[in-house]
Parts: sequence; C-alpha cells; structure tokens
Amino acid sequence: GGIFVYNTAMFHNTKKKQIILVRHAKAIELDDFNGMDFDRPLSEQGEQSLAIVAKYLRLIGVKPNRIVASPAKRTKQTAEWFHTQYPELKVEYIDKLYNGGSVGKRDGDTIHLEVVNKTKKDATILMIVGHNDDLTNFAHYLTGEGVPSMKKWSVAVMSLPDSLEWKDVKKWSLSFVYYLTPQFLRLEELI
Repeated sequence: GGIFVYNTAMFHNTKKKQIILVRHAKAIELDDFNGMDFDRPLSEQGEQSLAIVAKYLRLIGVKPNRIVASPAKRTKQTAEWFHTQYPELKVEYIDKLYNGGSVGKRDGDTIHLEVVNKTKKDATILMIVGHNDDLTNFAHYLTGEGVPSMKKWSVAVMSLPDSLEWKDVKKWSLSFVYYLTPQFLRLEELI
C-alpha cells in the first residue's frame, strides 16, 4: 500500500472559512436510463463511492455549517448522505444549481457566487453539491488557478482570506487548498 502524507492545510480549521465543492457521485448513464436527465439516480458504483469520500472527510474533521445542492436526483442522493452524517443541518435545494445541460448558455459562476454571497456570516464551511462543468468553472473563477475537471464524486476545497466575509467573495478572491477523488483515496487505502 501507499503512504499518504497529510498536508496540514487539508485538516479542517475552524478559524478559516472554506468552500467545499462536491460533484455528485456516479449516476446511471443517460443512455441506460428511461427518463429525464434530472431524474437520473446514482449507480451502484456511485453509492459505494459515497462511503470512501465520506470516510476521508470525517477523518480530516470536515463539518459543514451550510449544505446547498442542485435538486436533481443524483445530487440530492449525494447531499442527503451528508445530512445523515450531520442531521442538524438541513440541505437547501436551489433550482438554479441544476444546469440541465445548459452550460455555456447561462452564467453558472454568477449563480454559484450568489449562493456563496448569501451565506450567513457565522458559517465557517459552505458545501455546494452540484454538477460539472459548473463546479470546475466556479473553482477556477474563485481561485484563478487551473483546477482539474472535477470527476464524479470529487471534492475541491478553497479557503477565504481571514478578512473576507461571504458577502464579499468575488472572482479570484480565494485560495485553492486541495482536490481529491475517490480513485485517489482508493490508492491510498483509506477504504
């Protein structure tokens, strides 16, 4: 097995505000589903990967104060897992976070930024469960850094400077902390 060296920045720091972008777990492919894209559920593989990423997030002490998600079935299923871990938190479903294949026809960055800017001042960790390409584009928008295309059930974490409030987050104002995928965690034998 491999040796995993933890970066101390990867551990939850209650003093640093963070945004955690979570792409939904693997869903049944549209070609294999008799229905609308919005209604596609997680695949068996997607459900299994939930435990891998969840175990890692618990390991590093991540506890969001606010969880928002697209109302599509696959993002709901992904977000609901977090609700079972943090039952005191209610998942907020925001219709505009579902892109419905309309990337490029709308401003996903502005939609996601509005969610961030409306987060209450006392929250320290905001988790957004959504779709690609919106999440990859938004991570780049926030950090100005080259962010890999977010794989299914991957997590990208960004931190706010100490002096920045949620309402003041804007383009290129955050620092990229880390990105992880279930495949990486499997390699590190965290399952």
